[in-house]
Amino acid sequence: AIISFQEALRIQVALIGHHHPDVATTLNNIGRQYVLDDKFDDALLCYEDALRIRCEKLGNDSLDYAATALNAGQILHQKREHDKA
Repeated sequence: AIISFQEALRIQVALIGHHHPDVATTLNNIGRQYVLDDKFDDALLCYEDALRIRCEKLGNDSLDYAATALNAGQILHQKREHDKA
């Protein structure tokens, strides 16, 4: 699944640029797949990138931002990095 998501991300970035909300959605989905694969550091990187895009384009009070922030917080909690969560 990661390979398919990464290909979709590559195409999206080529067509609409990196700072588009759809790219953030794909990054969030890649992060979710990394969680399923127990690759929490990779997941967190995707979530952080998605958060930057969503904050810039949608604001930090949007539902999409909140969903990704929750995902990132769960990873930080699982890693016992409670001060960052």
